[in-house]
Amino acid sequence: KQIGVLYKEAEQYKEALPYLEKALDIVDSYISKDSEEASDLYFLLGDCHYYLNNLDQAGKYLSHAARIWISLHGENNEDIALCFDRIGDVSLQQGKPGIAEKSYLKALRIYDLLQGPNNQNSGRIQGKLNALKGGKP
Repeated sequence: KQIGVLYKEAEQYKEALPYLEKALDIVDSYISKDSEEASDLYFLLGDCHYYLNNLDQAGKYLSHAARIWISLHGENNEDIALCFDRIGDVSLQQGKPGIAEKSYLKALRIYDLLQGPNNQNSGRIQGKLNALKGGKP
């Protein structure tokens, strides 16, 4: 996993994929398909696919990560907010503004709950929502 993370941090997303996929195979086989480790890997894979513009794959991995994180932690978790934020980005690029808006609103609600109103993450998400509605980002 660490090699994949290092490649991802270096923005070498294509090179990161095989390492992250292998780590996910190991986690799925020997730990649990619904573990914290698996959800982290699903998110990392989704994020890499997002940056490679493999949007269908990105959405699949990110949705799976969100489902696992919600089952483990409930919906009020910063990892889940980040996941919804990225799902919104993917959906927007896929031409699905309704899904993007719903995902951004979920992320915004979680960030506001956990970090209080007027936090940096909420401001960033609000900018995306404003841009979606034709306003300034």
